[in-house]
Amino acid sequence: MNKEIVLHNYSQVWSEIIIDQLVKMGVQHFFCCPGMRNAPLLRAANNHNVAHIYQGFDERSQSYRALGFIKSSGLPTVLICTSGTAVANFLPAVIEAQKTMLPLIVISADRPGELNCVDANQTINQIEVLRDYTKAFWHLSEPQANYSLKSLAGQLCHSISQATSKPCGPIHLNVPLREPLDLTSETIDQQTYKDAVCILDQRHEQIVFENTRETLSHEQLENIITKIAKAKSPLVIFAPLSRKESHQITHIKKFLQKYKGNYYCDVETGGKFDLGAETGLIPSLDHPEVLHELTMSKPDLVIHIGHRLTSKHYYSFLSDIQSDSEIIQVTHSPFHQDPGFSFQKRIECDPITFIKQINEVMSSVTTPKSNLTSKWASLIKKKEDIIEEGPLSYAYVSKKSIETLSNLKQAFIGNSTFIRSFDSYASFKGQQKSINIFASRGASGIEGHLATALGIYEGSPSPTALFLGDISLIHDFGSLFNLADKEIPLLIVVANNNGGGIFNLLPIAKDTKTLPLLTTPHTYQFTKTAASLGIDSIQIQTKQEFENEIKKWNKSPKLKFIEVIIDDDNNKKVYELLKTVKL
Repeated sequence: MNKEIVLHNYSQVWSEIIIDQLVKMGVQHFFCCPGMRNAPLLRAANNHNVAHIYQGFDERSQSYRALGFIKSSGLPTVLICTSGTAVANFLPAVIEAQKTMLPLIVISADRPGELNCVDANQTINQIEVLRDYTKAFWHLSEPQANYSLKSLAGQLCHSISQATSKPCGPIHLNVPLREPLDLTSETIDQQTYKDAVCILDQRHEQIVFENTRETLSHEQLENIITKIAKAKSPLVIFAPLSRKESHQITHIKKFLQKYKGNYYCDVETGGKFDLGAETGLIPSLDHPEVLHELTMSKPDLVIHIGHRLTSKHYYSFLSDIQSDSEIIQVTHSPFHQDPGFSFQKRIECDPITFIKQINEVMSSVTTPKSNLTSKWASLIKKKEDIIEEGPLSYAYVSKKSIETLSNLKQAFIGNSTFIRSFDSYASFKGQQKSINIFASRGASGIEGHLATALGIYEGSPSPTALFLGDISLIHDFGSLFNLADKEIPLLIVVANNNGGGIFNLLPIAKDTKTLPLLTTPHTYQFTKTAASLGIDSIQIQTKQEFENEIKKWNKSPKLKFIEVIIDDDNNKKVYELLKTVKL
């Protein structure tokens, strides 16, 4: 127990026990939102000598910031808010955490039952707000003398373990607190005080829960190896692997030392930029020529390792080949992720664990070498020429960023056009970059991107880049204020094409009457606003200007805001031309 803590009242006793059990279970990072009803919880976290506090302005921004922190650090993280609509602002981030299996722990303060039942100020039904998207929920009892603190601590341990047990997921603890919420003293039952001191002085949590990771049996591994060895035209898909591990690309590379067939890496794996096309890497699954060649190669075995791909056309491809191919998914997602209705077998195992196990027993296995490798390299070169010779576009920004930013360690890529642009890019041999790639593809929302990027940096402090569109920036504009006083190596690249340009690249663009309702056109520019907060900012309108700016950042990474003005008609022409490339 922190000897400086004095237990003034029951709300503080409850709060001290909650924070103490979290810290003892290894949950030490607290993203705190302002308020009064949660004051005892904030005080307990702030007083704890091990807890790390991250203060912010509003709940939605803080929730995405916490999400980014989990994505890069892999550590379970706590969100604390006051009562009322505050917890509702966590919902979008909680949905993303559920779909991507992230250990996010939400603690919402609440009014006690006697105030909730009479519709007192700042009361809502907090029990139902997040329930459909959390792995576990517990509505705690109001602080009281006749409630066993050992029971409280034990149930806390059980609930917290739900967030961190595989597969991980968000949990919600709703904590009704009575006044006094400040340091006003009230008489605490002697036994309650004694039990509190005993629990707080313990070196370990009340109950220790051991989580085991799922692995495959020897027979299962041999079966997979045999299938790969017998396949005439195997195809391995490395999808998002659900959790970040600093050496995950190393495991993929080790697998590829023995496997020589066609394979594909989703943009979130980082493999698209770390592996050259000469190794058999398929550059894109959204290019018609690539899908045609893959279909003609008649894959008789597809092993999909991980979760849902960024590529949409991939699932149509699976549907087309499923009658002639065995299609296996390896995942530990709690969701049935099969948009193409094509997977024939599901192996429930952590994807990284699966790759590691396969590598241990695959030493003597050889597979047919891809006969399409030279075509993939040719495709990349032709697309590169179009991008370099064309006007400033999303494709140019993504290509030039990957090629130029040699000091970049991690990047968060926003949804819509940017994620597709990066997913369509692949490196040549000699151009490879080792970059940890993050995205929010669970629900693929466009909110919270600035906050998520900040959290990613805080979870793993190293040169970081954020690529997002103008509408995404507007959705998270408030998070600029969290960056105002930061001296961190964070590059923010905003593509401003005056609206939701992704829709102009889709068939819906033909519906000219409805299109403005989808694209929400605007005439806003953002550089001056960012600069007013003390953020080094610049607006650029040419390819050369963009290349110059990222070269400067690469030499001296710092907080930098680059607004790239993109003409949407020019951007559309580049993408239409890229689709025409033949192998």
